[in-house]
Amino acid sequence: MSAPDEHGAVHPRRSPRVIAAAVLTAASLVAASLYAGVATSGGATCPSRWLFHSPCAGCGMTRAFAALVHGDMAYALRANVASPALFALALGVGLVFVAQLATNRPIFRELSAKRWVRAVLSAALIALALIAWVSNQMRHRAGEGPLHLRSWHQERNRAPLADLPGGES
Repeated sequence: MSAPDEHGAVHPRRSPRVIAAAVLTAASLVAASLYAGVATSGGATCPSRWLFHSPCAGCGMTRAFAALVHGDMAYALRANVASPALFALALGVGLVFVAQLATNRPIFRELSAKRWVRAVLSAALIALALIAWVSNQMRHRAGEGPLHLRSWHQERNRAPLADLPGGES
């Protein structure tokens, strides 16, 4: 049982081992799906493209993150121009989380209590979303359409086209 916090609420203590196990499990599932090609198989459909026949700010982000994991910055930028910045932000959040587990300090709470941190992160995320959305809209209007995953697989000789949805044999 934990002591009440400054607001009088009592929160159960979470074991760092349980949190670390959950994070490792999630990371393992993501890594396994990327390795197996599940996350990049083209099976996910963008709701914005389906409803409005127009790409959203996140269109291409899965392919871009997969390309970044494989070290292909050029393809990641072609898939979604905001992907390197968002990937770096995700890595930063992961590092802060690991540091929080290692030091047993509430680092996220300390950072989010600072108004300037919230303002900078909010402005950065809004700017990245707008940049990605405008870039995707411009590509769509130019008739380039979505950057299809089959081209990435063909360029890298990763999987035969027959193994991909809609692939030819």
